[in-house]
Amino acid sequence: MDHEIQQLLGAYVLGAIDPEERKLLEAHLENCQACQVALAEYQQVGEGLLHLGAPVPPDPRLRARLATRIGEPEGIVPARRLALGRALQLAIGGLGVLWLAVNAGLFIETRALNRRGEDLLAQQQVSQTALALASYSNSKTAVFQEQSIGGTFVYEGSFPVAVFNVWGLPPLPKDQAYQLWLVSADGTRSSGALFTAPESQDFVSILVRSPIPLGEVLSFGVTIEPGGGSPEPTGPRVLGVDINPSP
Repeated sequence: MDHEIQQLLGAYVLGAIDPEERKLLEAHLENCQACQVALAEYQQVGEGLLHLGAPVPPDPRLRARLATRIGEPEGIVPARRLALGRALQLAIGGLGVLWLAVNAGLFIETRALNRRGEDLLAQQQVSQTALALASYSNSKTAVFQEQSIGGTFVYEGSFPVAVFNVWGLPPLPKDQAYQLWLVSADGTRSSGALFTAPESQDFVSILVRSPIPLGEVLSFGVTIEPGGGSPEPTGPRVLGVDINPSP
């Protein structure tokens, strides 16, 4: 109870308690010396507040300077803040461009590595097929030479795969490619390979895939076609070789 009474002393001095609380507090103060001392301290503080001077308004110039430092009215942006905002926007934009450039570089590098891996895998398949064909006693090699283009065509009559080695083919524009055609006895032409001739290589080795055993193929030819290939020969012929001429 004493603690609750002491909490009322400050309000008592300021006259901020109701009559019933006032009666209880004054009855307690008659017999409690500690609360009498605390009340005297509260009264001293209250008297000090009464003797404070009247509030003095600040100098208008000081107020204007403070207002300027604290913040400007809505809709007014100082030149320094505007310049800082533009600099921040430029910095963020620069970081965005840098981020895009780094990611574009990584994407290009990754794509180049993927292509390089695909090329190595394809070349490995060609080499393995060539070794396998060389191990068969019935394997044949058709050697050809037409003007500046020469090479070999290695195959086994019962297999539907062969290895085509060629040199002297000039590089083509990016939207064109060489297409190798296999000609069967009935004159049907089937696509056996679609390839390019890179400038960095003296010759290329291509894996040829046939829909029929190569012993049934009479000849093959190479034409220039669109980059994605054609369902049948449409471009100029650059090479034609007989491998199983009919009797």
